[in-house]
Amino acid sequence: LTFDAEGEIIETFEVSSILTGVVLPTYAESLSMASDGTVVCVTGYNMGNSEKLIVRMDPVNLAVVSTGVVQNESELATSYWSIIETSTGEIILAGSDPINNDEDSFVDEVHLILTKMTNDLSSSVSGYFDFFPGEFCYPKEVFELSDGRFCIFGWVYSGEVNDNWVAIIDADLEDASYVYRWEGGLSGGQPSVVHVEDDVFKLLTHGNGDSEGNYILKSIDFDALNEQVLDINEFDFDVSGAPIVDIEKATGGGFVIMGSFSGIAPQFQDKSWIVKIDSLGNQEWAKVYEHLDPYHDVSDHVLYDLELAEDGGYMCAGLHWEYDGSDFQQKLWLLKLDACGDEEWQGCEPIVGVEEVMVGKVNVQALHTWPNPVSECTLNYSTGAYLSVGSVVELVDINGKVILSKSTSLPEINGSIEVGQLDAGLYVLRVAGEQKRVLIE
Repeated sequence: LTFDAEGEIIETFEVSSILTGVVLPTYAESLSMASDGTVVCVTGYNMGNSEKLIVRMDPVNLAVVSTGVVQNESELATSYWSIIETSTGEIILAGSDPINNDEDSFVDEVHLILTKMTNDLSSSVSGYFDFFPGEFCYPKEVFELSDGRFCIFGWVYSGEVNDNWVAIIDADLEDASYVYRWEGGLSGGQPSVVHVEDDVFKLLTHGNGDSEGNYILKSIDFDALNEQVLDINEFDFDVSGAPIVDIEKATGGGFVIMGSFSGIAPQFQDKSWIVKIDSLGNQEWAKVYEHLDPYHDVSDHVLYDLELAEDGGYMCAGLHWEYDGSDFQQKLWLLKLDACGDEEWQGCEPIVGVEEVMVGKVNVQALHTWPNPVSECTLNYSTGAYLSVGSVVELVDINGKVILSKSTSLPEINGSIEVGQLDAGLYVLRVAGEQKRVLIE
């Protein structure tokens, strides 16, 4: 969708409505704006193979310019977390490649996959990297360096902690010249990265947390061209007790950092915060934001993306859920701030039939299950958006047979299903909401 400087929706364009022969889900997995003004988007995978649909869209004329398919050597379905256009017009995708070592139904480790596509999306080539054997490795951001190599930041999960890592990949995607890993601790999370200048990057992540769930923010300056860490600092901001979701260069120098209180301290439940720091990491201001909804008893809201506006202020976007006593309605939350972080305007627009939303660079996962693989008798799931009453949750075997099924009696975003009576094997969890959109994991 496109909206004007005052937050009024200009037009919406449903891409999937004009794509024929595409097997759902076709949600946006990651996207990026190209130099010609088009938007390149990699979509969710087709079940049963590792093909990924790539779409180039024209947001001005509301049209699909071209489509392509990434075909790689992965045995299981890959997921691409970041996408960029190179200086030569090629498309680079950074993703995760799940590995099954013993032919059972479980993923044993996850490797990095880096894919390069031609500008017309007609062909692709991929490189595969096993930086951390036996662990689960995921990329978060990919950047092109001035010498043509690629710098990827990500996180790795070993079963107990989330550490952060950076890798430098050669332009031909065949070798990695540099890999470095930072210890994240029990509260370590996904890194947020901004390109500062001259192949120097600033990474913000979570340091160790205390027993009450408060985080220390860790700042890392990395010179990618010379492959060296310049500085590591830890900061305790006024609102640092919550996860980071974005970092950008600020008006007048320094940086702005955005995070969310979702899921922690009750007095800040589902509010978002923004901190402005100078180039040395000193806090200049810190503010908390919420959407005030006088017409509903319950409302949840969280910001996911922050961008520098042309007037020196900041444009923020996220999601807002309203509950009227019987059901939830999901809306897009737009928040415009001035250069000092003070609100200029905010508004919400309904998003009809959407159960997953991607705002800017951040993907709100449609469906997540845990533990996966299941180690006990209960499989938990989170849909990423409230399911309406009457939504159907099904467990399906590899032959498409529905093994278990239940219908929601109350609006829910989290739920569980008992699987202890099932034989060991591979199963698919399928959720169909009110709009008949199917989420699959």
